[in-house]
Amino acid sequence: KTRITVSTGSGIKTLDLSVEDGKVKTVRVNMGSPVLEAEKIPVISDTSRVISQPITVA
Repeated sequence: KTRITVSTGSGIKTLDLSVEDGKVKTVRVNMGSPVLEAEKIPVISDTSRVISQPITVA
């Protein structure tokens, strides 16, 4: 396969796969417009927009 669909929280996304030697090497997807407002992202932030901020993932 070189194209699959995935159901996400923002709808169904189509992923285009680049396959080499039977393995996926890259994936291309149109994710839509980014959400940068901190109150719309599950994040605690001192700023109103989350751009180029370091994060800790637990």
